[in-house]
Amino acid sequence: MTTAVQQKGTTLVEVLIAVLLLAIGLLGFASAQSQALRLSSDALQYSRASWMADDWFGRMRANPVQALNHNGYLFDTSNNTPSAPDCARHDCSPDRIADHDLSLWLQQLDDILPGATAANQRDGRQFQLTIRLAASVEGVRPEFVFVTRL
Repeated sequence: MTTAVQQKGTTLVEVLIAVLLLAIGLLGFASAQSQALRLSSDALQYSRASWMADDWFGRMRANPVQALNHNGYLFDTSNNTPSAPDCARHDCSPDRIADHDLSLWLQQLDDILPGATAANQRDGRQFQLTIRLAASVEGVRPEFVFVTRL
């Protein structure tokens, strides 16, 4: 006659399966956190680019004659940009104000979005501002395009 022995506790196989399931769950959580951080960073960069575009378009609206009839507000940061006249201390003509706005805005762009480049083009009364961010971790250079009409 054989007697049945009741098992008490857990076996090593059950413990290993539990540890494996826990590890898979933690890896999934870490992956989700990494993705959330990346998306949060992307959203922050887009918000900053949007704020910079709004600031630039506001500067153009404050000097509409120069923006619409001359090239003072058209630029590409791959080209040389004008030095800033000191319009805070001296009266400036509308074209000098445009140079002043551009110089200050480009300095802000470099402070807020380091390594970013920008270009502003006009087609009649419509302006298109393109801001290209510095390369991200994946090597992709995000580009944001903003359009307004004066």
